[in-house]
Amino acid sequence: MCEQLAGLPFERIAAVDGRSVDGPERREPIRPLGYEHLTRYERACILSHRKAWSRFLESGERLACVLEDDVTLSPSFGDFVLDESWFPADGRIIKLETYDQPVVLSRRTIPCRGRTFAPLRTKHLGTAAYVVNRAAAVFYLKETIRPDLPLDYFIFGNSAVKTHSPVYQLSPALSIQAKRLPGGIAFPELASSIESEAPKVRKPFLLKIKNEVRRPFLHLGEFLWSIASGSRFLERRCPRVDFA
Repeated sequence: MCEQLAGLPFERIAAVDGRSVDGPERREPIRPLGYEHLTRYERACILSHRKAWSRFLESGERLACVLEDDVTLSPSFGDFVLDESWFPADGRIIKLETYDQPVVLSRRTIPCRGRTFAPLRTKHLGTAAYVVNRAAAVFYLKETIRPDLPLDYFIFGNSAVKTHSPVYQLSPALSIQAKRLPGGIAFPELASSIESEAPKVRKPFLLKIKNEVRRPFLHLGEFLWSIASGSRFLERRCPRVDFA
């Protein structure tokens, strides 16, 4: 990270070790989720970001860029974080990362240094790189005292991007988790315990069947609603947000 951030001002904040946090070792396939269902690793992730938000508010700065330690940054990263003028007036949080998954973005795009940013309309997981303002940091600190969702679902999940709109996405993204690039993570000790140490949860067979039966009806419902609400003409589907 020091090599990637060479020449940029930054502060390292030690992450919370999931092994030191109370909570279940793995998450059962339970809906709806509650705080008691979050694993110790998911809770540690939230606590780590809370430390970063608190430090940001203590600093008196107007904006903060929060990075996890397993990200790969674009060569253009410094051009953005050293200039606050591009941050939108109504912006609270901007996702700088791509999780390499299909997303839906608003057609209302704003050009910015050869890229664009637009409000997210669907979930886009990952909290490895984002810019947040003071109002958002205060809000997230208040709402994550006893959270009932993993952090990326709380900030960038389907419900969050609709309820807390606008949640902006920069495209192409300036960051991607190293594990999502060919060759994976260069330093295995930085692999996330959320995935590497927590046992994998296998969904019951009947639950899988139920989900598969419901899937086409849910997709049809979403399609019809997008036409009825007009959102289909206001949104654009992206196979994925590129990293460049």
